[in-house]
Amino acid sequence: MNKKILFAFLSCIAIFTAQISASSIDVIEKSLLKRDFTLAIKEGERLLSASPSQMPGFDEYYFLALAYLNKGITRKALDISVILFEEYKLSNLEKSSVALIKAYAYKMRGQSKESLRWLQRACEFAPENASIYRANFQKKRTVKSNKWYQVGAFSKKENATALFKKLKQKGFPSKIVKSGGLYKVRVKCPDGACKSKVQGMGLPLKAVK
Repeated sequence: MNKKILFAFLSCIAIFTAQISASSIDVIEKSLLKRDFTLAIKEGERLLSASPSQMPGFDEYYFLALAYLNKGITRKALDISVILFEEYKLSNLEKSSVALIKAYAYKMRGQSKESLRWLQRACEFAPENASIYRANFQKKRTVKSNKWYQVGAFSKKENATALFKKLKQKGFPSKIVKSGGLYKVRVKCPDGACKSKVQGMGLPLKAVK
């Protein structure tokens, strides 16, 4: 799973986050809104370690769990969900939000039975949002690999440059890499549609690191 994108779960929690005033949004929350999950995790872990003797608020734990989830770190997301259920007095809406974390985490781990069980619990905690939860849960995520592919290797730089310009004109992120005495043209393809378009130009695609 490309753990770098924001999937349907975020639209589910919008119901919860909408109740938080703009003035209360801290660095973690802002990072989530910008989809910078790495920064959200860094700041969240920093806040937790800064006051080890003080019990963090629900928001700190919840948004850190959400950041872990979007980076694919399901084990830590699940660990936080256990803490929230066992050590915090939660409203039904908060319980539904944490249950969704567990539902998506288990879905990402391929544990469909547990995933559906926690989805059902989320719907029971907040029946007014059940239709939204279920609809978003069924959405398929678009996985973006952002891989580079080699589409040509030339002994003459001008030939590589010509292909590079052609790809750029068609909107493909491209670059030229000199390696082994050859000028190699590479293109970044985030999804299958991009790869199909490049192949439609009669170019081979060879995945590179």
